[in-house]
This record gives sequence, structure tokens and C-alpha cells, in this order.
Amino acid sequence: MLRVLMQCNGDSARENVMKQPANLRDLELPVLPPVIKISVTNYRPLRQRQLQKWDGKTWVRFGEVIGGAGA
Repeated sequence: MLRVLMQCNGDSARENVMKQPANLRDLELPVLPPVIKISVTNYRPLRQRQLQKWDGKTWVRFGEVIGGAGA
């Protein structure tokens, strides 16, 4: 959300705020593995996933990243 508001460049009109997510390209988020980037096309920002399992204390990623740019 912070990135979207920054892209608004001071214009916080509803119309502008709603259109800004469509301009996200290759955004990296600290909560996602570095190989997964956010790019919005067709309002579907995540096209990649990685499985995780609970080890009793925390979630641990395993396996390869699933999906890709065209997934």
C-alpha cells in the first residue's frame, strides 16, 4: 500500500489510488522470497508461489518456486 501511495505523487483522489496498482512492476517485498516479485497485469499480482511447511516453530520454505511470468 505504501508503494501505491508513493506512486500517487500527492494525488489521493480515489480514481488515482485505484489505478496505481496496475503500474506495479517487479516490486520486491520483504515477506516474499527474493525470486518472487510483484507485477500487476490483469489485477493478478502474484503469479509465483513457494510451498511452506510448519516445523513446530516457524514456516519453512521448500521446493522450487512454482509458476512464472506467464503462469
